[in-house]
Amino acid sequence: MFPTTALSMCFPCFCRASHVQSEANIQELECATREDFHASRLFLDDHRFYLDGAQCHRVNAAMARIDALPHTMMIYWKVAPFAPDPLLSDDYLY
Repeated sequence: MFPTTALSMCFPCFCRASHVQSEANIQELECATREDFHASRLFLDDHRFYLDGAQCHRVNAAMARIDALPHTMMIYWKVAPFAPDPLLSDDYLY
């Protein structure tokens, strides 16, 4: 229904995302430590358009937990809180 093209890399309305892959990354983030959360967080940040309200809440809770962990000698940057996009519909998920 939505072909993957060079244009789809710039505009999420031309792509579809895997609900299973998003859910797997959320679960990884929920169990992550300050040393191993980066890959999951980067995936979710790149795919935030595809997350619903409940998933955004879980990601924000996991990030708050990770933010509260002690850290020394690390470069750490925060991302904007996750919020559901009103344009998201089930048509974007597979």
